[in-house]
Amino acid sequence: MHSLLKLLGVASIALLVSCGGDDEDLAGQCSAIGLTEKTSTEIVPKITSGRVCTDVNKSPVLAILKNMPDGTSGLCTGTLITSTQVLTAAHCLSGAASIDVIYGIAAEQYARLRGSSWVIHPEYAVTASGRLVNDIGVVNMPISMSMSPIPILASNAPKNGQKATIAGYGLTAGNSSDAGVLRIGAMVIASVEPDLIIGVSQEGNSNTCFGDSGGPLLVQQNGQASLVGTTSYGSSNSCALGESTVYMNLQSSKLMGFLRGSAPGAQFN
Repeated sequence: MHSLLKLLGVASIALLVSCGGDDEDLAGQCSAIGLTEKTSTEIVPKITSGRVCTDVNKSPVLAILKNMPDGTSGLCTGTLITSTQVLTAAHCLSGAASIDVIYGIAAEQYARLRGSSWVIHPEYAVTASGRLVNDIGVVNMPISMSMSPIPILASNAPKNGQKATIAGYGLTAGNSSDAGVLRIGAMVIASVEPDLIIGVSQEGNSNTCFGDSGGPLLVQQNGQASLVGTTSYGSSNSCALGESTVYMNLQSSKLMGFLRGSAPGAQFN
């Protein structure tokens, strides 16, 4: 699969609150990360399909701004895995001059916090064919967040055909311009490989798009959402129904070793 990164270049960004969608199959997705579903009759944007969520100050899914030396920025997504650490994609951190984490401070308000440091998987690379390997990194923040971190699944492997929750601040389609909104939806796991998880967008489900890089792939473990993957790249730039997204499989020995060393305070369940 050719690598189409899901990082979005932005000149500036205004963060809003919306997840969008009206599919019955997606009901309850907001609760996967501890949020409530906003009830509304208006038509709102979709992650490709998704749900409107409220109380973003409780959300452990955060926006990441990769600030480059030339003054440009790229939008990504990350997940709080300890009170002071955010997991995201390595390509969202590589080459950055600084990293900003944008998080909720009230029901529909955000604040920006400059990351104190970040670490990229030492074997992160882009192959000659465009495939990304070991595409994860951790942002360290100077203060603790009040949101509850999400645990990393280590005990059970994800399964083909399993439905998983996705979340991110990216576009609703490859040609749209509506990034900066927290959207939550679902994908079906089509294939589990030693280092990768491939999700497919089917009828009634969702898909990730540009700006969702580094965001979570979540499954339920004992009634709790647990991280099994992070968004890396997709099969095309349209983010449409029927396309696939590649997630880093956090249960890979190389990725799990990196996480245990870089974020020893994370919960592994």
